[in-house]
Amino acid sequence: MYNCKYDLCGCDRDRLAGIEDIQKGICYLKEGIKDIYKGLDCLCSCCIQDGVKAINRGLCKLEKGICYILDGLKDLEYDNDCRDRKEMKEAICDIKEGIRCVQKGLCDVCKRRVCEGIKAIHEGLQHIEKGLCELTDDLDDILSENDMKRKRTYDVMDEMTYRNRHCGCGGAGNDPTDFKF
Repeated sequence: MYNCKYDLCGCDRDRLAGIEDIQKGICYLKEGIKDIYKGLDCLCSCCIQDGVKAINRGLCKLEKGICYILDGLKDLEYDNDCRDRKEMKEAICDIKEGIRCVQKGLCDVCKRRVCEGIKAIHEGLQHIEKGLCELTDDLDDILSENDMKRKRTYDVMDEMTYRNRHCGCGGAGNDPTDFKF
């Protein structure tokens, strides 16, 4: 974890924690999708009980992933472009819509309407996967934007250091110990 003794306000830690939370949330989303697919395989193999358990497990992971992502967005609230956060929130809405479809499908399966349930679960997975793709693209944009900002900061600092060394201020030479008052 990031631990800098010179970061007195904690801004960098919050930003990095936000990105880490979003990444952790994306991992949970991917695991949840895998579980739902396992559940669909079980349903198609007439193992209804195992399928329902796997889909429930997947839904729990999806919900947990969304919580992590929302926490991460709160930490990024003032660091990044509003457009990026808005796009991430729209992706989360797609994922939530997909979760509702999966839940509806699960209810259909429990009411012994397996075919309708499987269709609804597939529809939900499409929404979830679309939202996940948008979310990862938006996170990549944020990370590349942060890298560009960091690079510009380092370039400016290097330029200032170069000017200070070679400006000839003060003493006869360029050595800082030659500086005279």
